[in-house]
Amino acid sequence: MNIIWSSMLIWANFHEAFPSTNLSLEEWWDKARSRLQGDKKRALNSLVILVVWSIWRERNRRVFGVIHTPIQHVIDQIK
Repeated sequence: MNIIWSSMLIWANFHEAFPSTNLSLEEWWDKARSRLQGDKKRALNSLVILVVWSIWRERNRRVFGVIHTPIQHVIDQIK
């Protein structure tokens, strides 16, 4: 798991959502959601979508704009 994901899961207090093995994003997300209910499940869904979108946006900046934002800045933008 990369630094962005681990930082965001800790920040959002989703310690129980850390994957124990090397799973794909989809497999991990399904497994993590199955252990949660109600608002906590909706919060995890929102966090995952936000992090994926933020990583995609940063990827596009690097590919098309040749702009390299430091990882900590990306994390701060997500928060």
